[in-house]
Amino acid sequence: MKKSITTKLFLVIAGLMTLFFLALAIIINQFLPSYYENSWISNISTDLEHIANSEIDLDLLLEDLLSTYGGAYEITNMPEAAVQIGKGQNSNNVTVTTEQDGISHRTFSNKYGVTFEIFTTKLADHWLVYQVPRSSVDTAVEIFSQFFAVLVLVGILLSLVASQLLSQFITKPIKRLTQTATRMQSHDYTGSNTGVQEDEIGVLSGALHSLYDELLQNINSLKDDLKRERTLDIMRKQFVAQVSHELKTPLAIIGGYVNLLEDELYESVEERDSCYLAINHEISQLDTMVKNLLELSKLETDPFSVKPEPVEFNAYIGDLFSRVTTMINSFELDVTSHIQRCTDIVTLDPARFEQVIKNICINAIEHASGAISLSVSEQSNQIQVTVFNEGPSISDVDIDQVFLPFFKNAQKKSGSGLGLAIAKRIVEAHKGSITVRNQDTGVEFTVAVPIK
Repeated sequence: MKKSITTKLFLVIAGLMTLFFLALAIIINQFLPSYYENSWISNISTDLEHIANSEIDLDLLLEDLLSTYGGAYEITNMPEAAVQIGKGQNSNNVTVTTEQDGISHRTFSNKYGVTFEIFTTKLADHWLVYQVPRSSVDTAVEIFSQFFAVLVLVGILLSLVASQLLSQFITKPIKRLTQTATRMQSHDYTGSNTGVQEDEIGVLSGALHSLYDELLQNINSLKDDLKRERTLDIMRKQFVAQVSHELKTPLAIIGGYVNLLEDELYESVEERDSCYLAINHEISQLDTMVKNLLELSKLETDPFSVKPEPVEFNAYIGDLFSRVTTMINSFELDVTSHIQRCTDIVTLDPARFEQVIKNICINAIEHASGAISLSVSEQSNQIQVTVFNEGPSISDVDIDQVFLPFFKNAQKKSGSGLGLAIAKRIVEAHKGSITVRNQDTGVEFTVAVPIK
């Protein structure tokens, strides 16, 4: 199993800190004894120089010297040469180390192997000889070395703990990011990118969330497109089936009349002419259906087939209602109209909008059992045109299907069932809406289009 990033980071940090402490221990062990010895000798030499140059009580200064460094002193009037040899001791055991500022320093080992540091300085008319065993320095260095060794071990242990805590602290957001990525991969993530630190990991987390959101949107978009494509495929098949059905009936009628004429089965010229008229009627119906199909296809595939333009609406709607009223009266139906004055200029395609109103009125004529009323008003920055016909209401099952191509309910007397579908596509191209609802005495269609 591969090591986690926490383990790797812990090993790196712990290794570096351990190497640091070990290097520090080697350096101190190498240089501490000589540094401490030199400092100790320098301090003693400084204190002796101070004693030699001081005018205060000599005994008090010497007692202070002994209390600080230990050892012993002697004040003598021996000749300088004898004093410098070390009170007559064998010169082979004496090593001269320094002689500076009137302080002579020597290292002496007696026959027992005990090493002394001997300092000699000139007083006013005497010599001060001060000797101190070197063991005090060696003991101090040894104690300090032991103490520092313990400190190094403690430091290494603490560095291991600190390395563990630090590695966990650093890798915690990375682990959280890894878990998030894993959940994203399994599509089991619903969190957000809140509470993330403002550093490179935070930036990476934000980028990952943005990428995930974008991918999720693309996936959902692809799913919607696939679903829409499947729906369109089903609708296309249904449409083909409906077209085939709608064409089959008039073609069958035409075929029947043609066979009748070919076999000369008619009994009179009037009956023959009646067959020709019926054939002509069915051909006209087929022609209308084909034109409507082409119109519907054009509206669905070419949104630019609707070309809105500024129109003087009040004059336009008055003329349109006048023509529609004449059309309705031709079917011996009563019609009333109410025109509320609206905004003078409205952006719409005048020919297409007239087609919408006429298709709705034709549908009203086919289902009307009484009067038809027309009205226009302006509401919420929209133009609303309402067509109401007295007659039977639309069933709850059918009311959601009236705008589908080829829809015909039980009361449908004629037509191809494409008029309302075409009207809906034209209104949608105007970024408007068309609705239908049942009233107490009939059915009401409402067309709403934006003014601009």
